[in-house]
Order: sequence, then C-alpha cells, then structure tokens
Amino acid sequence: MSVALADVAITFGRNEHGVPLSNAQWQTFKDCILGAVKRSNGDVWACNDGVGQWQGESEGNCVVTATVPAGEVATLRCLVKGIGQGFNQDAIAFLVGRTELIYSEL
Repeated sequence: MSVALADVAITFGRNEHGVPLSNAQWQTFKDCILGAVKRSNGDVWACNDGVGQWQGESEGNCVVTATVPAGEVATLRCLVKGIGQGFNQDAIAFLVGRTELIYSEL
C-alpha cells in the first residue's frame, strides 16, 4: 500500500523586528524547521539560503523543500507555526502541492 505524499516549500526570513538573527540563532532556527520536517516523517530535498523581501525590506531567508506524508501536513504546519512564534516571526510561507519533474530530451 502506498502512502499519499505532499511536497512542501517552507520559506522563512532571518530578521526579528527588522534585525538579523545572529549566526548561531539563524542556524538554530533552520535546524528547528528541518527537525519539524523529520518529526513529520518527511524527507528534505534542499535547504537553501537566499535573499528575499518582507514588507518592502530586503532580508536573508531560507527555503526548505521536502516531501511529507499527506496526513502529516497539518502536523508540520502546526510545528512550523510554533517555531515561527518562538523566533518572533511575523509569518512563514508554507506552500503545499505536488512537484512535476520536467525532463529535457537530450
């Protein structure tokens, strides 16, 4: 019997009240999000740092992409919300869908 899967993309910023988290706090924040995916029986594909925009301001961010059992999406959403509250985040983007691989013919 196969388990229905969902792909998730979780995007979160580094700033807290307009000030970047310290390197140690930022790493802890990312580790907490990755841990939430694991606790939701998910597999992380990527964890990438970048730069994004929040309310017109540029800030560092991280995007975690993963696959989780569809029945665990609500649990993961709840865990991510709690982590965001713990790091004083205004919001965390949480996208759920199914990835389509597009192959080029060589």
